[in-house]
Amino acid sequence: MNMQSRLQLIEDITVMIGSTHSVEAAYSTGDDSTEMSDIRILCVPKNTIDAPTAYKKLNYFFTNELKPETASFVSREPSRIIKQFNLPNGFVVTLSVIESRLVSVSGWWRVLRGAPAINSSLGGRETDVELVAEPKPAPAPEPEPVAEAMPEPEPVQQPIVEAPVEFVPETAPEQAEEPQQEGDEYWDYVAKNIRSARLAINSGSYIRAGEIISLLRHMLIELICVRNDIEENFENAIDFIECEEKDMLIKSYPAALDKAPLIKSLGIICELFDRLA
Repeated sequence: MNMQSRLQLIEDITVMIGSTHSVEAAYSTGDDSTEMSDIRILCVPKNTIDAPTAYKKLNYFFTNELKPETASFVSREPSRIIKQFNLPNGFVVTLSVIESRLVSVSGWWRVLRGAPAINSSLGGRETDVELVAEPKPAPAPEPEPVAEAMPEPEPVQQPIVEAPVEFVPETAPEQAEEPQQEGDEYWDYVAKNIRSARLAINSGSYIRAGEIISLLRHMLIELICVRNDIEENFENAIDFIECEEKDMLIKSYPAALDKAPLIKSLGIICELFDRLA
């Protein structure tokens, strides 16, 4: 565990945050006692009263990409959701999704995805680097005490007492696992296809990327139709729906199977899924 692995992990998290359009700004934060393994990510949702939606999408990415060994909530207030992820490599990532009216930082903060209005209201101090405290040196072992020879005491007759009744503490009930929310599998499938499309574009597999984007577009057609009370014949019905999402869908068709048009198309599709979530 070193600064290079810390920065790489934060960069990977920044890419995940960029995959959802529900986040207005994101920061890496800390204080004077922040250790190398302690990574704190603060996200401010675009919709100032909808932190749960932004958290839900980020939680999909964190759970599937980082594969934490354990995860637990620090706060579950609708306007202030904080969850801690313990990763197999020793890092502890704390994700905070907090509405802009409540957000503040007492220590340092580094911009991952900034917004000027939010930056100016954070407090604390801005930095361009991760301010990690120096590891504390291991304490020197205390010298073992010198044993002095003591005279053997005279035997003392012990009184006879009844054996105490053994107290067996009640076993605390195991904490139930957090139930999977309805629709998680669907959005997990969406997230995996978005990641696959991005990887295909970055590796130059443009035809493969186009096929995945086409699949995602078909899913969006069904979503738009269902939201407009249409339950069948989606491919034909979509042409007769008048809504802003259909106009955006038309713009998601790439002008060519090349990197720039495919990136633009995937960006529109991600934004559509965010709107329809």
